[in-house]
Amino acid sequence: MPTVFSAAQLAASATAGDPRTQDSFATTAEWHAYQAEWFKTVTMGEDLPPVGDPNRAKCWKSTRQQRGKIELQRERQQQPRAPWQRPARNDRQKDDDNEYHTKRGASVRHSCVARRTMR
Repeated sequence: MPTVFSAAQLAASATAGDPRTQDSFATTAEWHAYQAEWFKTVTMGEDLPPVGDPNRAKCWKSTRQQRGKIELQRERQQQPRAPWQRPARNDRQKDDDNEYHTKRGASVRHSCVARRTMR
């Protein structure tokens, strides 16, 4: 089930804005300071691990990805939807739909049906 982000998380993401790239800074020190500030804004007060910590890059990347998901939720909430329309599907669900119509999908469905009948 998809994660539903809170209003506070949506607001923090909007406040932080899109993350800038390292190329937009003159020095590495400015880049690291920006990363720490942006991370703290998006995560509502958490600190980014210090420079040199192997977890710093992981935290930075995962937070950027999470912000993308937050913005996707915001976009979907702003799209008007008629009551009879299905909710928007994410890419993974679309891939599952596409796989359903392939030979591999047919063999998976067949094996699932066979397992159910054997019980």
